[in-house]
Amino acid sequence: MKGVLIKYKDTGTEDPFNARMMFGVMKLRDAFIKNDEEERLKFDNLYQPIFESLDDCINCKKQFVDLITLHKKKISSKEIVGFQNNGAILEIHESIDREMNRLFKDFFIKGEIALKGLQKLTKTYGLDIGFFFQDDKAFQKGAEHFLAEGRSDTKAVVEMLTSDRKWHTTFNEIRIAIEHGGFSLGRIKYHHDIGGNVIVYIPKINDKDLDEVVSIMSNNVFEFIEDVIAMTASRNIKDPLCVIQIPENKRDPSLPIKYTVGVDGMPIF
Repeated sequence: MKGVLIKYKDTGTEDPFNARMMFGVMKLRDAFIKNDEEERLKFDNLYQPIFESLDDCINCKKQFVDLITLHKKKISSKEIVGFQNNGAILEIHESIDREMNRLFKDFFIKGEIALKGLQKLTKTYGLDIGFFFQDDKAFQKGAEHFLAEGRSDTKAVVEMLTSDRKWHTTFNEIRIAIEHGGFSLGRIKYHHDIGGNVIVYIPKINDKDLDEVVSIMSNNVFEFIEDVIAMTASRNIKDPLCVIQIPENKRDPSLPIKYTVGVDGMPIF
């Protein structure tokens, strides 16, 4: 049998994204899809756009945060700062507003693509979370219908989805505004005091600087996608196997996966 190996990323298995979204997810997949290459390929084809879009989303977050951090550093060191009229007029010789806006918008668009792909994958394998993405009334109705399945895990799924609605509401509002052209970050503002020190004011959302907002949202999207895939796998894995969440302080630094497969009641650490 012939095949092709292609290097995808330079980062190794110690990278949480690689460990959890590549090795961790594939381990869950292999636990409920056994000896069926066609079914594995089907899963992989559904998972690929999720993985790639989430990777893009996280990369946008990193570039966004790094852009702001470096800009602040250059301002602090006066590398891109000048003054006119004996210090009365502040000059900023480099603007990051356009790049900041682009990365911010790309972050939310890529995150939304990943979430839509997740919905399709989980529905294929028996966990339809479509009601999570609807308005409050439809969500409540969908949750009640879901609980009526009577499975042992339905309450835990609904509790998780209810909790995640809090951040997703904000995420969705921003994403909709971006896609319909009604959203603008505004511009970075600067202030200098009589001593020549320059203060940088990053635009805010809900009283949080944008770099903090993007970092929090990135973690939320990452965790949500991983958790929902783990719940989907758990619904498909046969006894006596089950999905086990590894405590953070017990994860192998060389491969820090969050979920693994084991036998209920038996320690794996």
